[in-house]
Amino acid sequence: MKNLRNQLRKVATIIACLVVTTMFVACDSNNPNDDDDGSNGNIDKKLVGFWERTVEHSPFRYWFTFKDDGSFQYIMLHGTVGTTVDGKYTTSNGRVYFTDLIDDRNEKLKNQNFGYSLGTDSNGEFLSIATILIIFDSSIDEPVEGNRETFRRRK
Repeated sequence: MKNLRNQLRKVATIIACLVVTTMFVACDSNNPNDDDDGSNGNIDKKLVGFWERTVEHSPFRYWFTFKDDGSFQYIMLHGTVGTTVDGKYTTSNGRVYFTDLIDDRNEKLKNQNFGYSLGTDSNGEFLSIATILIIFDSSIDEPVEGNRETFRRRK
């Protein structure tokens, strides 16, 4: 009986060690499936370029320019009145992280991150990202994913 207890303790100890080891592996900081904050410095090279969104029968026009050095510029034009936002960006796991945001009034905006997707259809390459009015709205505390807008690549 005593021998059986000792063997059961050994088995329980081995199982406990396996559980702890599995937990540490699951929390590995190099795991590409773990959430991150975009600070890895990655840039999706397919995102680099000039993107435009026009709304039919509307005076609003929007542009994104993503550069391969990690900087970007956003421009919104309403008739003859424009707004710009400059900053840095990185990408990771289908998200774009906007940081160091400064608007055309030289005001610092809150860092934001949003899911995005790239694709091609009969009208050419497109970028789908959160509604632009949400992206650079400093009153929003958390990213809002719901509505998306489509931008087209321009040369």
